[in-house]
Amino acid sequence: MNKKLTKSQFRQYLACPNEFWLSVHHPELVESEISPDIAFRIRQGYETERYFRDLIAAREDRGWRFQKKVETDRLFAKFDVFAEDSGEIYEVKSSKYKDPSDLKNRSTREINLFDVGFQVFAARESGLQVSKAFLVTLNGDYNLGEDLDLERLFVVEDVTNDIESLQKDIAEKIDTAIAYLGEQPPADFSNMCSSKLKCPYFKFAMPDFPERTVTEIPRLQGKKLSVLLEAGIFDLFDVPDDYELTANQRDFIDFQKSDVCKIDTKTIKTKLAELEYPLYFLDYETVNPSIPKIKGMSPLAQITFQYSLHIKADATSELVHHEFLSDGSGNPPREIAENLAKVIGEKGSVIVWYKAFEMGRNDEMAALHPEFTEFFASVNSRVFDLYEIFQQKLYRNPAMKNNSIKSVLPVLVPELNYKELEIGNGGLAMSLWFDEVYMASNEAKKEKTLQNLREYCHLDTLAMVKILEVLQNL
Repeated sequence: MNKKLTKSQFRQYLACPNEFWLSVHHPELVESEISPDIAFRIRQGYETERYFRDLIAAREDRGWRFQKKVETDRLFAKFDVFAEDSGEIYEVKSSKYKDPSDLKNRSTREINLFDVGFQVFAARESGLQVSKAFLVTLNGDYNLGEDLDLERLFVVEDVTNDIESLQKDIAEKIDTAIAYLGEQPPADFSNMCSSKLKCPYFKFAMPDFPERTVTEIPRLQGKKLSVLLEAGIFDLFDVPDDYELTANQRDFIDFQKSDVCKIDTKTIKTKLAELEYPLYFLDYETVNPSIPKIKGMSPLAQITFQYSLHIKADATSELVHHEFLSDGSGNPPREIAENLAKVIGEKGSVIVWYKAFEMGRNDEMAALHPEFTEFFASVNSRVFDLYEIFQQKLYRNPAMKNNSIKSVLPVLVPELNYKELEIGNGGLAMSLWFDEVYMASNEAKKEKTLQNLREYCHLDTLAMVKILEVLQNL
């Protein structure tokens, strides 16, 4: 191995040994571009670390070392915080504290413990004495007051006992990971990760794989999937007609093979009859910074900073558009609440795409500003989710890869698309608003970003208008 094993590589090995191997031997074949939302989370991690350093720097000096590096002939580690006087390691995560007794949190907590465990193992292998290990996370029950209370912001958990119990397992896994790099993994399915056949390793080892594979079949896993793969059946369209599948799985394959659009016009018509004019087409953009920025908000809470609203008063009226986009100052959730209350009336359907998101933000804004509780309750009671038409298979087209608006729009309304926009997805919108508007250091760039955000959010609601028109004209 040319490079020493790092914590991130070790985590990658635990997640997918084959992709770990590929990233070391053929890094050019592994996706190098980090998505905007992941890059944002990484930057938020750095900010969380800085605040924790501020907290402990104010305490008694115990030989605090930040970003301390250690290495051996095979391992490299860098600690967020190390107390040289006491031999304590602190691993800081920009995620909320997870209750160890909650089984739903088991996988996330296990990943975090293996991270800390690797650090401790590498430190000791380098000759460093480690007495205790701490996992530092954000306190989800903390709400920002007039000033940021660093003592309440963080949960510092002593995980020494957990880490000690993992050390033997970590030692074995480190040995296995390093040995795994010694020769190319077999071109079989023994180490298939959650990405299944879309894993970069399979594209490298088996470049003739079909574009549509059997791993697309809903809930096909375990023995049923293994039987197909071991029989060399990879193509979705090669699954035998007599292969035992659930009714839903067989329906999926038959539909893909038919390559014919299927529309339940009667049920769609019944659902659309629920709509009441005026129609309000609503979409939000949000960001969830690790460190709360607005009074009353908690770590990782969503800040709603933008809305787009198209209004159609009746079936024949012209569209009217309203919007609000925070310039990074003030209190965006309050400003949006005040703005929306002026333009959404007491009657009429509020049309969204995936109602859990918009309704969740409404509940949050009402909790922050109780004077708008009645207004947002009224809005939520009138929500009509356009996404459900497609999610419930009432309108199916093989050209739609999924039920997202960005997949449905180019099929139903091909003249509209996101490809020409500077900002084409929510992850980029979130990242750019926070970095180039809220934290603006360049006014020209800020103004350009604000304009791009307006265009993006405007298209989200216009897309719903046009998709609804197609459904109404079936």
